[in-house]
Amino acid sequence: MEVNPNRSENYAQEVLGGGDTMKPHYFDQDKADADDILLGMAKMQIYIPQTCLLGGLIVMGAINNGDNPCWGCEGPRKKCHGQPKRRK
Repeated sequence: MEVNPNRSENYAQEVLGGGDTMKPHYFDQDKADADDILLGMAKMQIYIPQTCLLGGLIVMGAINNGDNPCWGCEGPRKKCHGQPKRRK
């Protein structure tokens, strides 16, 4: 496989996240950032509520592990309307 020398070091982040940094959560905001593409994909596929405030990278990691992202989330359920946290 050839490596494109014109690709920046942050190529994956630029493609997937769109912003300067990918946030792990948006608990201090009313809504998640619109440029969190992974979070948007999870919302479109109805894995999580439309009001989810967990970061897309965290959400997709949980989904890929076969877990519900809400189960381990410490977010404010009154804002995100997610399922209850699962106790271990």
